[in-house]
Amino acid sequence: MSMLEKIVMNVWGGVPRFGRVIEEKMENKWRFVKVDWAKDDAFEMDRVRVLKLRNQASDEKYDWYRSDKVRIINPAELISALSEL
Repeated sequence: MSMLEKIVMNVWGGVPRFGRVIEEKMENKWRFVKVDWAKDDAFEMDRVRVLKLRNQASDEKYDWYRSDKVRIINPAELISALSEL
């Protein structure tokens, strides 16, 4: 099943990240996805900080996530559940 255009989430440092899958590829029998994350400033700032500490340039391989590291979500169901709190 293709994950293209699906809305997904991932948890980084205890903080949920939300985005839409914009690309996918197969590598060594694993599906990898590239995600356009929404309002992801904290993650991006940390990524820049870590690269600077390691004296590394940006590496595109970190833009890809193995499909089992993201979860497809239904935004309407998530909003409904959160509104009950």
